[in-house]
Amino acid sequence: DEIVLAASPNLSTLIGLSLDDGDSFNAIFGVATRAYPNGEPVPPPPVVRPIVTAPAYGEFDRPTIYALGTDDVWEAVDLIREAGGPTLSDLPVSWVDPKDDLAYAAGVSTSGVILYSQPDNVGDWTYRNLTTEIPGAEAIVGDVQYMTSADGLVSIVGLNGDGELIRYYQDGQRVSGSSQYRWYFVNIDATDLAPFSIDTPAFGGELVAYATSWGGLNVAGLDSSGTIWSVWWSPGQPRWSVTNLSAASGAAPLASSLTVYLTPWNGINLAGIDDTGDLKVTWWVPSFGGN
Repeated sequence: DEIVLAASPNLSTLIGLSLDDGDSFNAIFGVATRAYPNGEPVPPPPVVRPIVTAPAYGEFDRPTIYALGTDDVWEAVDLIREAGGPTLSDLPVSWVDPKDDLAYAAGVSTSGVILYSQPDNVGDWTYRNLTTEIPGAEAIVGDVQYMTSADGLVSIVGLNGDGELIRYYQDGQRVSGSSQYRWYFVNIDATDLAPFSIDTPAFGGELVAYATSWGGLNVAGLDSSGTIWSVWWSPGQPRWSVTNLSAASGAAPLASSLTVYLTPWNGINLAGIDDTGDLKVTWWVPSFGGN
């Protein structure tokens, strides 16, 4: 037998919905209310904070976020069903914001960059279109990535329709009268590269974004020749810079699957597959200095 019940948002009331005894499916109705002594208010359920998130495609190929909570339970969040909003053109990215320990996700749609936010208590996820919300913001076309700096500020990065590197970023402050964080926009190519006759590399695939423990921000990718390029900024630098990492390290061309991992000793490792299927890693540690 299967009995289906619905719970109220504050978990104080149950309503019977249906009874399936294996032979027939019957609608039922009943109400059960939790009583508290002395008229005390019903306490809200505890907030389950996520520990880690992972994006994937779920039912009907809709973007889904799998979040492992502090209760050791995995939750699957269908972003379109929970938050609504436009259809995404590709898989989103997701993260846990260290400032409030809540899950977020960002994806690209034809109308702009969509930011999804987990509620801080009972309720549904919500979404914001950062491109239409921020004056002068440009849409990301294709791959979207994120990184969280050492001071806990999140950046969303990608390329615009002209192949220029653009960035959405937080300042850590909340929108007035809201629990949502404030976001800004900058076209790194227009502000930091083009004025100095430096071009954004002609990235030919997915990007990787990573932040170092000393506050550095980095976006790397491959061009059509398999060369690893990095667009980066570090505290004390007046502007973003571009480096051909393959030329600097003598790395052979890569074919695909560029990814990044950082070590506890602050090493930066960019790994990918070459045209023979072998795994190659280009790496740097702080003791190399500027080399």
